[in-house]
Amino acid sequence: MFRRRLLIFIAVVALLVGIGFGGWRTLSAKKKPYRPNTILMTLDTTRMDYLSCYGYPARITPVIDKLAEEGLKYEFAISPSSWTLPAHASIFTGMLPSYHSAHYGKGENAEKGVLGGPSFYTLHPAFPTLTECLKEAGYLTKAIVSGPVLQEKFGFGQGFDHYDDDFPAGMEHRVGDDTTDLAIGYLTAYVRGLQQQPFFLFLNYFDPHNPFSAPAPWGTPDLNPDLVNIASGHYDDVYKGNRVLTAEERELLLKEYVNEIRFMDHQIGRLFSYLKDCDLYDDAFIVITSDHGECFGEHDHLEHGHSLNEELLRVPLIIKYPAKHRRSGVVKERVSTAGVMSTILDYLNLPAPPGVKFASFDTGGHELAAEIFEDLNFVQKYGERYSRNQKAVYDGTFKFIWSSDGKHELYNISNDPLEVVNLYGRMPDLEKRLQAKLDPLIYESNRMTSLTTPELDEELRGRLRALGYIQ
Repeated sequence: MFRRRLLIFIAVVALLVGIGFGGWRTLSAKKKPYRPNTILMTLDTTRMDYLSCYGYPARITPVIDKLAEEGLKYEFAISPSSWTLPAHASIFTGMLPSYHSAHYGKGENAEKGVLGGPSFYTLHPAFPTLTECLKEAGYLTKAIVSGPVLQEKFGFGQGFDHYDDDFPAGMEHRVGDDTTDLAIGYLTAYVRGLQQQPFFLFLNYFDPHNPFSAPAPWGTPDLNPDLVNIASGHYDDVYKGNRVLTAEERELLLKEYVNEIRFMDHQIGRLFSYLKDCDLYDDAFIVITSDHGECFGEHDHLEHGHSLNEELLRVPLIIKYPAKHRRSGVVKERVSTAGVMSTILDYLNLPAPPGVKFASFDTGGHELAAEIFEDLNFVQKYGERYSRNQKAVYDGTFKFIWSSDGKHELYNISNDPLEVVNLYGRMPDLEKRLQAKLDPLIYESNRMTSLTTPELDEELRGRLRALGYIQ
């Protein structure tokens, strides 16, 4: 009798446990997916080596430094291009410029030999973006951009509920305090509205882009009038190869550049303070990176967009995870900022759309490459030196820059991080292997389709001209 009762008891317990586990499975299946508020920030024209957390000798970026301590700091992040449009398109699509096609090209006016472009193509709506993936997952989506080449007509508005690209009248770009004010305004409305949906906020700070003119107290009030043309970005003689920067000019440019970075860091600090006041900071998923760096005479170049050297491609990349999944430390593996899209989606347990070429940083295994395309307007104004496409690929300690004009470059960036000694022609086996890595990109460049050029009104044309995007 006892044995029978024991068997019945065991059967009942097993049944109840089974029901319990079944109920748990049901609850688990219905459990709301983890969707933290997510902020992606791009710091236009910000070199990695001009942030204190990446080795700049003075402590000029305390806010970004603190974020680097709280999250993962990537020591070797490479941008897929050296100017704003293609670099951002790669961040939002997970593709190289050869695939997404947003870059310099033979714009309609450029083909006619008319200066003033447009001589570049926009991001085509056929390519799914990070924003569209997040919107489909239930995110509220907001963008506040500060540079004219990121305005919605260049293709970046896909998936955003609201895309704020309306600059103050007469301004070439949005200044950092305005960018932060608008972000705080959005967050205030979000908190007061008691929103149940998470938000995705894309912020673009443009301050370190030339011309350098940080406001007081960050700027330089006693600017040397003899150097105003250089400080304001009038580089014609240098671009044409008629002269090089003097030591005094370079020192001034770097001083003004650092002032802009200090100002930008302060504005980011205002934003982070407000997030903390609203109890939104700790649980936020924050990614900060740059689209490209800046040249100050290195390799006889100025500004950006027309070469693929390290001062342009090495960018900061910092990821702060929500408190419940806090990760911190230094990542030494080389990554591409084209992997930002997959990394964000991977953390949120969302699939990347078909066609994405770069996997999550946690997965790794993708090739590091970068590209620029010939800007015909630039060639017409500054000469044949810029009449070429370039593509770069990394392999171990080596970096190979292929150029359509045959002036290829090969560097051992471990021993020669400033790329002073061009080894091309000395290592034929390595060069052949690296050339094979680049062949698919060259092939894609030759078969690009779905190219569209933006319609520019006079106001936008003036802004682009003032910042050097068109001539």
